[in-house]
Amino acid sequence: MDMVNFDLWDSNILYHDGKLCWIDPERSFWGDAVADFITLGCGQKSPLSAKSGEIAVYNRTAENPIVYGTDAEIRYQIAVGYLALIEEVEKYVRYEPEEENYIRNTVDAAAMFDMAFSILL
Repeated sequence: MDMVNFDLWDSNILYHDGKLCWIDPERSFWGDAVADFITLGCGQKSPLSAKSGEIAVYNRTAENPIVYGTDAEIRYQIAVGYLALIEEVEKYVRYEPEEENYIRNTVDAAAMFDMAFSILL
């Protein structure tokens, strides 16, 4: 198991005195490192197969390299479904139905659910 934070962007990455920290408690968990690739590279609506460059960089230093194949793609799609669930739930806590972010979460979650379930069915 690895610490996963599949919301890696500059506001969630802190650097101070030579220490690098990732923050975002709602999207961090101990699990499959393949989930980290959802928000890397070409984004969360892209299949794992589109992120071969990012995987290669990761694998250069990883204790447990990611081996691309059907199993990795299925694990990735399960993680996409998990992120879709988070986005679907968080819109009720963070936003009002008429807000742009509420609508964005609704659209994003639907697209990610479709993506996740397309490979799992």
